[in-house]
Amino acid sequence: MSQTDNQESDHAETSSNKSQENIIINDDSTTDDVMKENNTTWIKFANKIRRYKGVINIKNLFGENIKQKLGAVNRAVSDMDHFMRTKLSYYRREQYVMAEFGTKTALEEACTRQLEENNEHKLNSIMNKGDEDVKNRTLIVRDLPLDMNKETLTKILEKHTNTKVTSITSRVTGPWITANVIFDEQQAIKNIERKWSIAYLKDLCCIAPASFTKEDYEQRNLYTLKLTNLPFGITAYDLRDLLEQTQAKTCFIPRTRDRYTRARYAYVSFENEKIRSDVAHEDNQFEIKGTYLHWTHESDKTCHKCGSIDHIVKDCYEHKESFERKNRIIQYKKIYNRYRIPNYRKYNTY
Repeated sequence: MSQTDNQESDHAETSSNKSQENIIINDDSTTDDVMKENNTTWIKFANKIRRYKGVINIKNLFGENIKQKLGAVNRAVSDMDHFMRTKLSYYRREQYVMAEFGTKTALEEACTRQLEENNEHKLNSIMNKGDEDVKNRTLIVRDLPLDMNKETLTKILEKHTNTKVTSITSRVTGPWITANVIFDEQQAIKNIERKWSIAYLKDLCCIAPASFTKEDYEQRNLYTLKLTNLPFGITAYDLRDLLEQTQAKTCFIPRTRDRYTRARYAYVSFENEKIRSDVAHEDNQFEIKGTYLHWTHESDKTCHKCGSIDHIVKDCYEHKESFERKNRIIQYKKIYNRYRIPNYRKYNTY
């Protein structure tokens, strides 16, 4: 299987169907629902499970060891309804005592309690992304490169929204980074809600409010075309004029697994079927660096080496030429190593 096969199939499937206050935990509101199937009544009593957590740095507790500090917090809040447990937690090489509760009200009360005599330090609540207020201030940014810089992303988003970013948490999703960005005001989401993507350096990264459902994401990927035959090294930034002329909303270029280089094709999404159809059948097509680009259906197979729609990689001239070049270099491996020519280490890896 080619290096970009998995990314291509994952995208096609999607198209069809982290300071203390930065810690975010899972959502968990409970709902009652009744479903009937095959004459059996199924009662849905817990659709999502939410935990509310408060923390205090162990440096702010008087105990002589961790066990005593855990015990002090436990004695202070264990008589409360919906109290679940205390445990030791780590964040940025700091140790905290964490107390966990089943309801937000219980956590808020626990944060008001005095934990030790003559100690003014109290529990501090951790943001919960399931809270409506937090969710309404959160933006999801997808398809960020693995070398994503949070400071750079913060400046870009603050420029787009005219609102301050309070925290960014990120996670790895395959060859990409997905970031949860929380602003200090809900207005930030309103200022950017009509955008489907933002430029992050050379890439276009998909954005959406945290309130988006699976159906919302599928709708945005519904009208997509595959732009093929891209010259080597072309980025979404290089395609900005094309994307503007075609009224494109997003542009996703997959990456290879071994060298993390960009593929020679891109998935471009549009707002509706009419725009997509006009682009696909328009007489005026595009060329870049002397290479003619082609639009095709997103599920069509293309060459993973050059992006052509006319052949697959085993029949690719560029692929054969690259293979022969590497074989020629191998013949001079020993003398490259002996004379230490520029980049000789790279040649020795062939």
